[in-house]
Amino acid sequence: AREAIRRGKEGSGKRKSERIGICCILDHSLADDFTPIKSLTTLNPDWIIRARITKKGQVKTYRNDRGEGKLLNIDLVDFYGTQIQATFFGEAVDKFEPKLKENSVYLFSKGTVKPAN
Repeated sequence: AREAIRRGKEGSGKRKSERIGICCILDHSLADDFTPIKSLTTLNPDWIIRARITKKGQVKTYRNDRGEGKLLNIDLVDFYGTQIQATFFGEAVDKFEPKLKENSVYLFSKGTVKPAN
């Protein structure tokens, strides 16, 4: 089952994206040091995934009852071939969108995991 990682600030909430690191590790033997995507749950907030961006969407704006905002969706795949979609909101879009490149590998952490719709 695919789940979504929600990063950043949504609406008037105070949750901010905290960290994203560019990963330069090419040694796949270190894959055990990270959480496999298939092991992510809504119950454990302490995880770090190492994943390649396979698709980077366009920044989109939205309006709902909490106000206006923007979001960015990316598709990720880990060393094991498991896929997940991540969504950045608000200030996290401005901060990370220019840094994220398709086919590059990054570390992701401190996001909120939620079941896919």
